[in-house]
Amino acid sequence: EDIFLALQRRADDAASGLAEFWPPHPQKGEAWRPEHGIAAYFGDHGELLEEDAPPHGNVVVPEVTRTLLLLEQRFYARSANRTQPELEGRQHRLADIFATVTDAVGLVARGRLHVGRSLFRPASKTSLTSFSFYRPDELAAVHLQQGDSSAKVTTFQRGRTGWAPTGPVKPGKEVFDSLHAALAERDAVNS
Repeated sequence: EDIFLALQRRADDAASGLAEFWPPHPQKGEAWRPEHGIAAYFGDHGELLEEDAPPHGNVVVPEVTRTLLLLEQRFYARSANRTQPELEGRQHRLADIFATVTDAVGLVARGRLHVGRSLFRPASKTSLTSFSFYRPDELAAVHLQQGDSSAKVTTFQRGRTGWAPTGPVKPGKEVFDSLHAALAERDAVNS
């Protein structure tokens, strides 16, 4: 605990020094620009706090796969003509944060490893698939976006006959299509 607090104090000191010159002060009425900067606050995973819960890397339940994401365009003056990423009701991956940063500074990430989509771009996916960190060939979950900004999560476990849902309800074709598309994308990235 003491080490954590000491690291927090050092981070605060560094942020105070950085804030003396960054982000740059805009001219009056000036809109946000990439050189003003972006701050992204995010968690890489949640935790199951039950006494006998498996480690987070061995599960794909929503309590572990849904995390905090806050994206702030750094700017000293509030301005009505700032562009804001539309985060509400969208599903994201950590790869989207990297894509957002490269987009903001005017770079393009090329190659099969760059699978993220900038949060400044319109959402293009209605489903995301997450894999167990320690057992990616055995556990997966499909997060299917619903019309009311919520996501329906279906977990899968791979057995002798292939991928099968772990719950009693058989998912529809759209969920299986999303799983198979994600498996193909994962295999393409890892090849």
